[in-house]
Amino acid sequence: GLATGGEDGKVKIWELASRREIASLAGTGAVQSIAFSPKGDVLAVATPNSISLWDAHVLAPLRRLPDAGWFSPDGRYLLTSSKSPLFKSGILLISKLILWDAVSWRVVNTLELPESWRQPMMVEVGSWAAFSPDGKRLALMLADAIRLFSIPDFRETGVLKKAFNSGPSSANLLRFSTENM
Repeated sequence: GLATGGEDGKVKIWELASRREIASLAGTGAVQSIAFSPKGDVLAVATPNSISLWDAHVLAPLRRLPDAGWFSPDGRYLLTSSKSPLFKSGILLISKLILWDAVSWRVVNTLELPESWRQPMMVEVGSWAAFSPDGKRLALMLADAIRLFSIPDFRETGVLKKAFNSGPSSANLLRFSTENM
């Protein structure tokens, strides 16, 4: 199937063979991102303030987590972030990462971001973070650099200095190659 969502807060599930809507999930809030787990058993719906997890087979709610997040390629983990306001400005900064076990929904680990690493929240969930294809590493595009971490311990394994400007007109996306370079 295919899941769609938008600012109206409605998530629709489509059957591709018949090209028709087969289910609708309401009350999620403005949808910023939708992702199926790699095994296809969980649907994650990200809104500005939370991520709702749904059983993808029976479309029953499983759990609601703070903020938005994305799955590791192996489906073992879900990474979410929390935010804090920049002093009286109203701008929200990424302040902490939370790694969840995608089976038990227990917190595996957290990473508090030092103030010099914090950056404003981006609209596209996952645009500033990427899991390696094997799910054992995480790259984060932070305010000062691109930082590499091992998963699940969040041990920093490398730093790449940014070679581009931050801001709304700059390219702020990163992804791992499937090849080991």
